[in-house]
Amino acid sequence: SQWLVAYTFEIGGRTTTSEYAAQLLYGVKSFLGAQPAGVIALAGRCNNNCEGARSLIASFWEDMSSAMLAVVPDKEPVDEGQVEQHNPARTRFAVVGALVVLSVLSACDRLLSVEQRIERAERELAAGNVAAAMRDLKTVLEDEPRNAPARVLLARVSLHAGDWEAAGKELDRALEAGVDPASARALRYEILLAQRQYEKVLSAVQEDGASGDVAGLVALGRAQMALGRAEEAQSNLEQALAAAPDDPEALLAYAQWQWQAGRLEDAGESLRRLAESRPEFARAALVQGTFAMSVGDAPLAAESFERARKSLAQLYFPEQIAVLAGLVDARLAVGDTDAAENEIKALEARAGNAPLTQLLKARIATPA
Repeated sequence: SQWLVAYTFEIGGRTTTSEYAAQLLYGVKSFLGAQPAGVIALAGRCNNNCEGARSLIASFWEDMSSAMLAVVPDKEPVDEGQVEQHNPARTRFAVVGALVVLSVLSACDRLLSVEQRIERAERELAAGNVAAAMRDLKTVLEDEPRNAPARVLLARVSLHAGDWEAAGKELDRALEAGVDPASARALRYEILLAQRQYEKVLSAVQEDGASGDVAGLVALGRAQMALGRAEEAQSNLEQALAAAPDDPEALLAYAQWQWQAGRLEDAGESLRRLAESRPEFARAALVQGTFAMSVGDAPLAAESFERARKSLAQLYFPEQIAVLAGLVDARLAVGDTDAAENEIKALEARAGNAPLTQLLKARIATPA
């Protein structure tokens, strides 16, 4: 496979890498369409590594210019008109070579073991590549429907994708396949909270006998806050912090309780300390940004949302949308329309037709 990847850059005569990449892009574009052009070009930049190429192939490039930037970052993008002037024979060779590369990469992929595929799905999820992780896990489960680790991971992937119902079903299947219920408690609570099944959270924690551990106490506190049972939530969250004073989830939940209880100064201070100690904690940054907007501190909100964006892969899809929308809102609040116009591009890429996106676009078009 290493030789074949290199071969696509050599057939048809000696050329510079940038020229040949242009031919390769145009040839595959004309043969298969615009999207695979970027895919093939990226495969040629994979450092001769099948797994790396597969990861790159999961990416999406919409046009020739961005694909060319991926192939030749130190050169100006090549437009189609310029590419068409290259040698047609070389272009035909490029198409054939590129298709061979794809077939070899596909063969590499088929040789992955179940364990390797699950490990790769873990890495994809950590990188925010939810679709790629889901594809790997579904491939595993087609052959091994009762593979419990794959089911648990698919539940997590579904949770990140914002599909709460699918996450619950996959966790149920994992339990049926033999997953230790104790090891899946925290995930079960998270899914129930996402589904807004707050009474079920209370029942589940009690049934699990987990009302004394930190994850159980935090889940209880969050569910009780949602149910308006503030005193019980406070008690459980304070117990969680007594047991684990530095637990980030407990600290965040307690800051949210302070906010809900109207203790705004305390909530702001708790979120500030959490940002200092855990700057990479994206969910805390999202909450701090939302809190800052609610108290009229748009500069802090923008800084917090920007920090959350740097670790966007940690968040569930609806939370990612909240970060991107919050950043646009904060830019508008400080009067920076140019920055808002730039920021909304990322939101449009993920949720272009969402009412919130359209509302923010209208606000940018008609600044106060």
